[in-house]
Amino acid sequence: MRARSTAICAMSGVQRQGPRTRDPDHRARMRQSIRMAAHEPAALKEGIPSPVIEIIKHRRSTDSLAEADAIIIDFGREIFGARKVQSETYARAL
Repeated sequence: MRARSTAICAMSGVQRQGPRTRDPDHRARMRQSIRMAAHEPAALKEGIPSPVIEIIKHRRSTDSLAEADAIIIDFGREIFGARKVQSETYARAL
């Protein structure tokens, strides 16, 4: 039975549950990679500059961005990552 499930996983491209796939941070990074791959072409089409996309994609610091762009990215990272927003970030966004 185990050999059959391994073969099915191999054919479908699915990895068996190993230590890396049980790690919630690893799963979150994989989901984020998939989202970026799906949304990056649309962002480019809408005129979002490539350096901004790279900062979002690789979770780099927003210090080099215009304040308006940095606020949006920081706010999004907090609300979708921690499910809450710090008072300082909220005040910047107002």
